[in-house]
Amino acid sequence: RLYKDLRDTVETLYGAATRAKIIHTNSIRDDNREKDGLIIGLRQNLLTLLRLKSLKKRIIRKTL
Repeated sequence: RLYKDLRDTVETLYGAATRAKIIHTNSIRDDNREKDGLIIGLRQNLLTLLRLKSLKKRIIRKTL
């Protein structure tokens, strides 16, 4: 069950990065897998940072 949950998460992130046209490989080679993993991680961190900044702006607007 844990394997299936992890696989779903990884496939979702990989699919999102592929649809965003960030990844163009099939990740067959080990070095491509590592690079794709780094790209997915950077993308997720960037999106999280942007969401937090947006949330911060909304909170500040509501308090003023």
